[in-house]
Amino acid sequence: MVHLKFKSYSILLIQNFYSILESSKYKLLLKNLVHLPVSLNTFTIKKSPHVNGRFKETYQLSTFSSGCSIGPLNEKELRNFLGFLKYFRVVGLGINVDISP
Repeated sequence: MVHLKFKSYSILLIQNFYSILESSKYKLLLKNLVHLPVSLNTFTIKKSPHVNGRFKETYQLSTFSSGCSIGPLNEKELRNFLGFLKYFRVVGLGINVDISP
């Protein structure tokens, strides 16, 4: 069984890559996509070092996570699948692959 965890700052990147997986030959082995809770990172920046300290701007960075499973795969299918993941690299999308017997 192969567990995939996707991480990105854009939910659309995750959905687009999942649709690529659905249109591949691994569609029958693919389990449902599970959206994990959104991680929010908030930080505050002063507008200028010479301005009063009350003038600050707050920004928020959202990180989206999702996971799915594919399996069961034999050794040859697993190598082909890992090659498939390397071929379809998406800029801005992190993929964590966990292989369990």
